[in-house]
Amino acid sequence: MRKALVLFLFGLFGLLLIPRPVHAVSIGYVHLDRVLQEYKDLQDAKRELQRFIREKERVRDSLRALVDSARARLERERVMLTDEEKILREREIQQYEQAYQQYWRQVWGENGEVKQKTRELLDPLIKKVHETVYKLAQENGYDLVLDLSSDAVLYASGENDFTDDVIAELNKAYVGAETQFPLGKARLAVFPLKEEGQEAAARDLGTKLADYLRQGFQSSPKFEVLSQGQVMAEVNRRNLDLQNLQENDCYQMALALQTDLYTYGVVTKRAGEQVEFTVRLYSTLDHKLLAERQGTSVDRDADLAIAARNLALQLATQYQP
Repeated sequence: MRKALVLFLFGLFGLLLIPRPVHAVSIGYVHLDRVLQEYKDLQDAKRELQRFIREKERVRDSLRALVDSARARLERERVMLTDEEKILREREIQQYEQAYQQYWRQVWGENGEVKQKTRELLDPLIKKVHETVYKLAQENGYDLVLDLSSDAVLYASGENDFTDDVIAELNKAYVGAETQFPLGKARLAVFPLKEEGQEAAARDLGTKLADYLRQGFQSSPKFEVLSQGQVMAEVNRRNLDLQNLQENDCYQMALALQTDLYTYGVVTKRAGEQVEFTVRLYSTLDHKLLAERQGTSVDRDADLAIAARNLALQLATQYQP
């Protein structure tokens, strides 16, 4: 990124190469390192990018842990397993490994999500730096602009250093990431999903998906997410059956837990390995539906984790305080 900007600054006024009437060359200076460090929108964008990457790394690590755990379990229990059971375990490990590799390629591969997010967040701001330097250079009548943070500049008097002007121009409309959600983080309770059918209940899909959803919501700066222990303590206190869980049950628990928001969802396991689930986000104050998303996945922990976390991020994006 910095190299591209340096090249831009050196070539900003290539008109010098075109024959023209002889006159004194006016040279301006910009300390590019300072601009990049003090451009507030750029620093906010970098922090957002790091949050995005950390969340992707958490998912990656959880998928890797599934592979390692399944392998360790197979080795511990190998002597007690039949040949058929060993084959099934090996297939399960292969599925976990494939999910891990697929996720890695999706996120860090060529034109993966990290590269796309980097372009989305940083490219417009780098372009704005280009445009701001060009604009101020024209206004000040400079024929050439050099980067003071480059080794190519051995000495400059500082008289034509307009770094402060560039930074001021870039930051004059700054609002601040901290004001994006002026009411602060919303307190959110993620409740277990209602388990429709015996197969969903047997696999404990309601609790499992709620845990993955919680992890997804925790990556958003909009929410303060209650822990699984806090939520399940209230569920157990009311002695609720997840197969009969109703939206009003979640609403009453949200009131008791004094949250701003809560989720209610339903999960069904269809014939075979297909899992379908719907999650709704509600406001506790006025009992109003704010957002709703549907997800599908095969019934494997690695795939369920990815589907639920992505759905949580979609709900987070849809929610506007």
